[in-house]
Amino acid sequence: MDSQGPGPELIRNASPVLRAAMADIYQCFQSGVSPSEEQLAAVMNNASPAQMVEMLHRGHDPSHPSASSARTPQQAANSPQVVKMRNDSCSVCRGAPVTGSKLRYCGECRSQSYCSKACAMADWPEHKLVCKTLKQSRVEALAKHQAQGGRQKDFNSSQRDFAEWFLEVPGLRNETILLGWKHRHDSPLIHACSSQDNGDGSSIRVEMTPRSDWDRDISPHPLREGLREMYGYSTFCPETNYVCTFTVQCPESGSGTRADKVYMATHNFVDSTIHCAEIIEALTAATRDQDLVDAFSWIKQRFPSNASQNMFRNIRDQALAFHGSSTPHDSVPASTRAINNEVACMLMRAIDLEIDVRLIGLCGAAHLNDREGIIRGRSITSFNRWDVRLDDGVTISVKAPNLLLIRRGDYRRKSP
Repeated sequence: MDSQGPGPELIRNASPVLRAAMADIYQCFQSGVSPSEEQLAAVMNNASPAQMVEMLHRGHDPSHPSASSARTPQQAANSPQVVKMRNDSCSVCRGAPVTGSKLRYCGECRSQSYCSKACAMADWPEHKLVCKTLKQSRVEALAKHQAQGGRQKDFNSSQRDFAEWFLEVPGLRNETILLGWKHRHDSPLIHACSSQDNGDGSSIRVEMTPRSDWDRDISPHPLREGLREMYGYSTFCPETNYVCTFTVQCPESGSGTRADKVYMATHNFVDSTIHCAEIIEALTAATRDQDLVDAFSWIKQRFPSNASQNMFRNIRDQALAFHGSSTPHDSVPASTRAINNEVACMLMRAIDLEIDVRLIGLCGAAHLNDREGIIRGRSITSFNRWDVRLDDGVTISVKAPNLLLIRRGDYRRKSP
């Protein structure tokens, strides 16, 4: 179905009750657990046949449209050049303005934000070194924005729309967070790059460049100067912040030049994402009961009560299926490799990361042992199995005891 067709309207026009019920169902499927009968009934009793078809066809959270149903990066913003994105907090103290006040911006470059005059004055000795460069970049970007029919007052919002398009791609933010966290001591630049017509975000490439590379050339350059400024601030902390650029590669013009669109911003590390990755690594490294306790605690904090209880119920059901022993309602199952795999897969699906696996211990299909692939989701034929797409494109259904979670490089967002 065309993502711009009538389908999304059916979802957007759904009643609040139906939208809430659909969101609950989506949370379950994203986490790899089966919805309860009550949740399914809430959708069945409130959705029209057309809405049911649209839900099944689109396969994503209808209450929060994904990038595939939104815009291409070209539609999200038409402002070129390298532009430092305006922050929503003070560039010096990272705080918000006092109640009833607004952030103020540098009167020259209009990029650096301050909560007060005191912060602006304290920042000037550092900021003045790059203010002129940032101002020139902004002037050039604004001129191109207006030449393409944009209004000056819409310029800042177009920058935010551009970044939001990237961050709406499922898993992309978590991918950049974990890559930045891994290399946080290298003052990295995390770079997300897309083609101009990449509607669903599937072709976005994420790369890391350490400071030893991006700061090598001493000639003036807007991107380099902006990076030096961001990393040079006394309030920038590599344990809490990282810098990311979003780039859309544009086709070459008739003269052979190419004006890519590049936006740069400072982002905060998200503790819950980092903690989730640490739990996943612990679950796949050994069988310790505490790791499962940590996983249950993360799920409880991350998800609404009904969704987390569904996940806990599913894990206990799997423990019974794998080991023939039941787990009390308020207890955490004993740690085993199979249960750890099951929970690790749920966590990775919860933060939209790709799950790399190697097949082991297969008897009826022993020739497939040691083959590698990625998990695509729960099997539609058996909820005790996962569908694994092997590297040659063949998809098979496998139980958790026959999976070995592996890492093939850095964490990656799941593919559409």
